[in-house]
Amino acid sequence: MGVVRFQEFLNYSNFRPKKFYPYNEKDIKLPKNSQGYEALYRRHKLLWEKSRRFKFFYTDENVVPSMSHCQIISSDNRDEIFFLFAVLNSSITRQIFEAMFSLGNEKVGMYVVVKRLKEFVRTPLINTPEKIRSKKRVIALVEKALDMEKEVLGKHVDIDTLVHRVGNLRVKGDKLLVSHRGSDISFPIRRNSVGLVRAALAARFDAGGKLFGGDQSISVRELKSLPAFDRAAQSAVLRKVEERILDMYGVTDRERADLLSRRVE
Repeated sequence: MGVVRFQEFLNYSNFRPKKFYPYNEKDIKLPKNSQGYEALYRRHKLLWEKSRRFKFFYTDENVVPSMSHCQIISSDNRDEIFFLFAVLNSSITRQIFEAMFSLGNEKVGMYVVVKRLKEFVRTPLINTPEKIRSKKRVIALVEKALDMEKEVLGKHVDIDTLVHRVGNLRVKGDKLLVSHRGSDISFPIRRNSVGLVRAALAARFDAGGKLFGGDQSISVRELKSLPAFDRAAQSAVLRKVEERILDMYGVTDRERADLLSRRVE
């Protein structure tokens, strides 16, 4: 089971844990107000830091939440978790918590715990055919946005080589250049993917093509699996999710403009 550390999430759902824990209830202490150990066995999970930032993450991996800072809600119903993901990440939910629980101290922030969510956040009432269709559309859009995070470098660069480790990575024109034992190897970048490849490398490598953290090389297998997705395109999809959620709550145009100006992704 991967131990939840939020810095190992790539945006909302791409979780790549580096620390693991035995799957043993006796050794696991869950956060207060959680759903108990059942939360670990349900497939679809929402996770968030209770005090540092207002952002809800999704995973269907087996995980162990940290009792000190992580909260969890889970279900075997994927669609309901996706809809809840949309509601909890919406600007209207954020405004509720800012108005009621902001501590006025940026170093402390707001305490967002399960008990408060249950008491003060209500999902939109789905009581008309139009709202049923809107809910289905929200779920489909959330699925689309999260699926974008599954894109990896290997889908954008034709990496075909027998070598196992490479270093000194950089982009030149429409090629990805790497070094192996003093020689350069080039791989063609697929059309319209140069920007994505540059962004993917910038997240892991310094300007000299070396991995952050001091490593001089990376395995070709890991290189192929580096996350590489279009964040701007994902933001556009999530904006549509937000608009539909506000519609379902009946938010007016004036209120909507104020809420959207506060949206954080």
